[in-house]
Amino acid sequence: MMAPAWVSVGMGRGPSGMARTYTPTRLPPSSTVSRSYVAIVNQVTGRDYGWFFDAYLREAALPHLETHRSGDVLSLEWRVPGNRPFPMPVEVKVGDRMETVPMADGHGRLTILAGETTITLDPRSKILRQLDGIDRFQRWRKASSAPAAGAR
Repeated sequence: MMAPAWVSVGMGRGPSGMARTYTPTRLPPSSTVSRSYVAIVNQVTGRDYGWFFDAYLREAALPHLETHRSGDVLSLEWRVPGNRPFPMPVEVKVGDRMETVPMADGHGRLTILAGETTITLDPRSKILRQLDGIDRFQRWRKASSAPAAGAR
């Protein structure tokens, strides 16, 4: 599955800070997956972003963020096809405070203080990811737009 250039450029802004130094607005489709484009991104950011292009441009399924809370610890884990590395950091709003959880190996942890009950993952919706609620809505929408049985 090929993704449009805006996916690679727009999603690349968050973890890399790439927007400050390199922000093309439109790229030919072949450039979005080329080794030379990935090399440019890596050079500009000073980091290896192969994981990013593997997840968003070479796979049909979106990354899925799983969470588990045990006591005062919120654990986060990225699930991507092929169990590839996906170190995309995740913003988490806990009560009134905003935290960025590093996900160096695709896993992260955040301490939740006593009394903090409202937790929002990716509150600004910056990360393109699989969401169960969106999947349910799409199934409902498809089912509700299907012609009724016996209708012509």
